[in-house]
Parts: sequence; C-alpha cells; structure tokens
Amino acid sequence: NQEVTATVTSPNGVTWTRTNNQTPRSPTTTDGTIDLYNYVAVQNSLRNVFMQVSDAQGTAPASGTWKLTISNPTVTANYDAWLGHATMNATLVNGDNNKSVGMPGTSNSAITVGSYVAKWGWPSSDGNNYSYGGSDRTSNISLFSGIGPTRDNRQKPDLVAPGQAIVAALSTSATPTSAYVVPGSKHVVSQGTSMATPHVAGAVALMLQANPALTAAQIKNLLINTADADAFTSTVPNNTWGHGKLDALEAVVKIVSTASITRKVFAYDLPGTNQVVTLPGTKKFAVKISPDISGRLTGIHLNLTIQSQNPISGTGPLVCEVYTNTTGSLAGIPGTKVGNTVNHPFAQLSTGTNNYIDMLGADVTLSSGTDYHIVLSVANPTDQLIIRTDDGSGSTNRSSVFTGTAWYNFSDASSGMGAQSSANLRLRATVTNSSLPLSVSSSENQPVSYSLSQNYPNPFNPSTTIEYSIPERSAVKLIVFDLLGRQVVSLFEGEQLPGTHMFQWFGRDALGRSVASGVYFYRLETSSGYTATKLMTFLK
Repeated sequence: NQEVTATVTSPNGVTWTRTNNQTPRSPTTTDGTIDLYNYVAVQNSLRNVFMQVSDAQGTAPASGTWKLTISNPTVTANYDAWLGHATMNATLVNGDNNKSVGMPGTSNSAITVGSYVAKWGWPSSDGNNYSYGGSDRTSNISLFSGIGPTRDNRQKPDLVAPGQAIVAALSTSATPTSAYVVPGSKHVVSQGTSMATPHVAGAVALMLQANPALTAAQIKNLLINTADADAFTSTVPNNTWGHGKLDALEAVVKIVSTASITRKVFAYDLPGTNQVVTLPGTKKFAVKISPDISGRLTGIHLNLTIQSQNPISGTGPLVCEVYTNTTGSLAGIPGTKVGNTVNHPFAQLSTGTNNYIDMLGADVTLSSGTDYHIVLSVANPTDQLIIRTDDGSGSTNRSSVFTGTAWYNFSDASSGMGAQSSANLRLRATVTNSSLPLSVSSSENQPVSYSLSQNYPNPFNPSTTIEYSIPERSAVKLIVFDLLGRQVVSLFEGEQLPGTHMFQWFGRDALGRSVASGVYFYRLETSSGYTATKLMTFLK
C-alpha cells in the first residue's frame, strides 16, 4: 500500500498523472479520454492503479502502445497487471495468462471453480446442429477459465467442473440466438464459470444431505481431495486445473463410508474426426472394451450424427446389452450375453453429441483384464440410427457388426462395411469400482419369495418382457426352449442381487436369427433350487 505516482502516456505522447488517492478524469485529448485511479483498495489494503481509455466523441482511442508508468516507490515491491475489459483489440505487452482468477475467487475460503468443456456441439430447436469453431476441446479446459495462482501465490482455482456448452433453463425474458436454444425451446446452451459453479453447489448440497454438520472448510477439503486427474489435467494440483475435475460421487462416498471408488471411461475412437455408419433394424453393432479395473458397467456414451442427416428413424427403443468376448473375425466378436437388457427410449437421444445411457439396470460386473462387448441394436426392423465413427486412421479393430447370420469385425471383408471397414464406433463405456452399492432399492419393496411372471404382451410381436423376482443373491439362468425342448437362446446366466428383474426377448435365437411363429417355453433356474417354466406365443 505504499504511495506511488501513476502516469499514462498515449501513443502520441499525451500524458496524465495521478498521485495517491487522485481519481479525476483527464480532459478529452486527441488520443482519447483517460480515467486513472490511484488508491488503496479497501478489500485487501493494497495499492490499486486502474486506467481506462475511451473517447468522448465516440471514435476509438488512438492505436498504438499505451504505457502505464509507476514511479516514486518507497520500497522494492512486486506489481501485477491485468487487462480487465476491452471493447477493441488490446493485449498486454509481454503479458501472460497467469493470475487471471479475479475477486471474489481469490478469497481464502471461497471454493473457486474453473471451467472445462462439456461438449463441442449440440442440436438446436431450429432443426440444425451447431458447434464451436476450431478443434474439438471436449473435456479440455475452457479458454476463458481463469488461471492461477493468486498474486500472493496461493493455489487457485481449487478445482474445475463442466462449464462450457451447458444446457440450462431458458428464462422467458431472455432472447438468445436461436442456434443456442435446444429442441423443446425451454433450455439454452450457455457457458462460463457461472455454469461450472452450480455443479459444485449441487455437489455441496448432496454432501450436506449426507452430513448436515459439515463445515465449509471440511466441504472444501473433501472436494479438492476427491477431484479427478486425467490426460487433460496432467499432474495436479496446478494453476489451470486446480486439484482436478469435480467428482461429486466420490466426495459423497467419503462422507458416508471409508470405501474407495474409482470410475473410468474406456474410449477407443480417435478424437477430432467424424464419419457415420447406419444401424438398421436388421443388424447389431458392438464395441469391444478391455477394462483395466473391475467394477460395474454404470454407463455408456453414444454419439449420433447431426439432425440434418436424420439420425433417428422409427419408434425405438435403443437396445443395449453386454456380451462376453469370443475368438473370431480378426479381433474377437461378441459371444454370450450377460446381464439384463437395457432399453433407452429414442425420445431421450440427442443428435450431434454424446448421449449418456445409464447401464446400472444391466447389472453387469466386469473383470479387469477380461474383454467384453457393448452391443447395440434397435427394437424394430424399420428402426434406424446413424452413429458417428472416427475416420479409421487410428484403427483398433474393436468395432463389429452382426449381419443377421454372424458377427464380423468392421475390418473383416465379410462384414460388408465397405468404406467404414477400419472405423471405430463412437461408443464408450464407464466402469465404476466400489465396495458400496451403486443403486439402492427400498427394503420394503424387496421380494420375499421366488416367482416367475407371465410374459407380457402374450402373444407378442416383435418383443415381449419376462419378469421374475428373487429374494436373495442367487445364480440365475433364464432360458428359452422350443416345443421339442431344444434350447433357443439363453437370455441370462449369472449371479444377481435380490430384487425384481426384467428381460426382453425379440423372438431371435442365439445367433440373432428370427425364430418361427409358435409356442415357446421360458424357464427360470436358481442356485437355491427354485425352478419355474411358462409358455409364450410368438406371432409373425
């Protein structure tokens, strides 16, 4: 807070000087009008020198170098400068992007949140898709996000959260450009650290719900100690990412348990390139994943092409399944189905961006070091989805197709994929490792006995649902037989938690071929010795 003299010099040599506590505006000059403030800020008791150049006649200030000189200091001190606001092109000579976190984010106790990119493109209510210009920066830091440290070298920001391309509620008083209004016209694409901070505020609310006695300091420590590092953040903490990306789940877990939790996304498509491939009702697509952690398959991410290419046709739903890996067709193909079928409504799919699909209902635990396939199909022969792939320049031989008679790797000439032969589907899987349950059902609703319900609808075409209940953890088999007692398909074989479970059958055998019209049996077998069989009728 030492006293200094501040002088502004214009490109043409016009000067304006202010000493301690002087703030008046200069007369209008040929180069522009200069506002120069020189005072001690009440917020931190430090010297603040602020200059602003404008022009009273409405023309731009003089072009060239504007110089701010600080003179007559009584002691040696460090000075930091910021370019706070510019309505015309302006840069700081020899400046950098450090220490750009501003008040109140610089306060000691604040949870200061930076922003990273949630997605690069989005569908609009005008029927088009839009994206930011330049290279795709999904999951990377937003270029507008403030960078630390503070001027006294404290770590800021504390962590980062999704803050760019966030779909938020649209105010009735707002008039945004139509490109940013998403289908339904009730939400708008926004960005800023003001979009990132609500994510953290929501996490804090969940944490206080788990333990209302938490102090502000405890909440902050939990958030920064559970933040995630990845390939974008590099080693944390650092001045760009703070302690890493917000992980609300792990923060809450740390409050209620000493259990650890790890979540990883497995992606094999090459970023930054786009092609498309069509998934009709006569085929299935799959991507082989190789998890290096054991845990539940909690979600998948599927990227559809843009609206103008009509990527969603039919009534759906999208059918999501998990298969084991078996030898064949260059690099492994789907073998036996495990877990439950998850149906995702077409109405909940967005175009031109990643779609997150909750896979907890599949009830599948994956083992580290074991290959699996995420298998996609559509419910009806007339349904169709157009899915993005990469351009094949980084082929991993992980995508495969069921042609109606057999599975083939995309790169297999027998697959019929043609120009897409080396492409990778934009399908990614999230695996979560935790000793805690990842979904909870009320004990009041848990079944007290084994039961197998009649399928519905019955008769059926094209699909029917089979539901059963188990009161305890059991090894389960759900198998379909024909009238001669021959096995048609195994809908599920594996261990399941107590509860009510549902599977859909689409009238196809183990190779995906449509079966003949007629009567079929379905049988439930459990490790407890419970067995039940019922009849169903398939009509074409």
